[in-house]
Amino acid sequence: MGGNYGRKNRQSAKERKLKEVAYHEAGHAVAAVVYGQSFRYLTIRPDKEEGTLGHVTYPGLSKGLRESLEFRKPTDKQRMDMERHVITSFAGGQAQARLRGRHDHVGARGDYESAATFAVRIVGSGKPLDTFLTYAVACAEHCVKNNWKHICKVAAAVLAHPRHRLSQREVKELMYGPKATLSKTGKWTIPPLPRDS
Repeated sequence: MGGNYGRKNRQSAKERKLKEVAYHEAGHAVAAVVYGQSFRYLTIRPDKEEGTLGHVTYPGLSKGLRESLEFRKPTDKQRMDMERHVITSFAGGQAQARLRGRHDHVGARGDYESAATFAVRIVGSGKPLDTFLTYAVACAEHCVKNNWKHICKVAAAVLAHPRHRLSQREVKELMYGPKATLSKTGKWTIPPLPRDS
């Protein structure tokens, strides 16, 4: 008897890394849904221009909001949007850390930089910034822990998707089930998921 008898099927390094990226991006996406943030899609396809292995695209982080960071004081609503973004930024790293059993500080560098940029505009620098970032990380960790089943489901779905991409609607339906709607005939119908061609 030769070959792989008695051995477990082991994932290659590439497969393990792709799985980590899927959990990381699923952490962002699930936290965005939980915190009421809009996003267009999540993907685990690398973007060479941005230097990312995957990403979630947020339309809510509009040009106006980004400009307000530079030229004027943010409104209370903008502060709340920024706070949710900071927490969501940390959720990806927290999900990946839960999967791996340790943090990947190099892989989450862009998330930390984005979170810090918004956090400085919310609370300033120094001790208030450290306190706020500690709070945001704790919120992200709590969100990941409470929504781990959803994160696993979304990660598995994006890995299985032929284009490695899910819309916000697909993520919500994976988390909560398809949204039923009342048709003109008075019957409840569940819309099918769109098929990619």
